[in-house]
Amino acid sequence: MAGIVRIALERGICIMAKDLVCGKEIDEAAVKLGGSRTDQGVAVVGTEVGTRRLHNGRWYYFCSLQCRSVFMQTPEKYEQMVP
Repeated sequence: MAGIVRIALERGICIMAKDLVCGKEIDEAAVKLGGSRTDQGVAVVGTEVGTRRLHNGRWYYFCSLQCRSVFMQTPEKYEQMVP
């Protein structure tokens, strides 16, 4: 998947995901590359571009930590929305 993101960025293509909680479109590449890292190499969430969460083997993208928290309270409700 990292190769696809790199190619998309080189070509100026946005790969959009949908925040299942609020419906906002999220740029997957920006979320993956956004934020920064601590001195120990731990990723810091770049909330200005969104965030993501791995749940049951699938990545879910969110516009904010608030939407991610809502998802995690009842993930089964939102998992049914995925095609």
